Amino acid sequence: MTMRVNTQPVINFLEAIRTLDRSIKFYHASSSEMYGRVSTCPIDDRTLFNPVSPYAVSKVAAHHTVRVYRDSYSLFAVSGVLFNHESVLRKQGFFIRKLMDAALDVKRGKADRLSFGNIDVRRDIGYAPDYVRAMWLMLQQPTADDFIICTGRSVALRELVEHVLRRAGLTTEVIQIDPALYRPNEILDIYGDATTATRRLGWTSKYDAFETMDLIFDEAMALQAGKRTPSL
Repeated sequence: MTMRVNTQPVINFLEAIRTLDRSIKFYHASSSEMYGRVSTCPIDDRTLFNPVSPYAVSKVAAHHTVRVYRDSYSLFAVSGVLFNHESVLRKQGFFIRKLMDAALDVKRGKADRLSFGNIDVRRDIGYAPDYVRAMWLMLQQPTADDFIICTGRSVALRELVEHVLRRAGLTTEVIQIDPALYRPNEILDIYGDATTATRRLGWTSKYDAFETMDLIFDEAMALQAGKRTPSL
């Protein structure tokens, strides 16, 4: 299912562009998960893919498919290799959304614990609207190419949890670690190098992981209070 969902639509779009209108520009969202466990960080344009999950394998397949269509049929098809990027629009079940919802539930007395898996892993996390700007810039270039988009620094998920708890006026005593929530083949630390994006696109990340948490927390508070609707 994962392979089909992440690859077949990409092939469908590229085939449609190839047969109907090759002037159409195509953007594909690749993922830092494609690199899996690497021996050294930061990850840059020379780092080889080493996927360790079915999702990552499917994203590698889609990424190479975009490259092949670009090279074979002269399509303007690009892949943004995006590291973790978050906003208030993140769907339920994802870590940052779960963190925000749970912290606010505890703050309002609707729950008494935040339950997580391994929060000692480290990730390179930025603000999604900032990354959308990078996507747009990729599509404005004279020639199509792939770019790594990231903040260039990893932080422990535990640090982010503690940061959000402080914002919510809570202590770390509400954290509950559940081994059942640990991911198989977990990537312990990963962060990237966006030098090429800075040099060629003029893009740099405006927000680090903690500033991103602050932006999302403020929006989540406003949403729960009914003061606004989510938007980018």
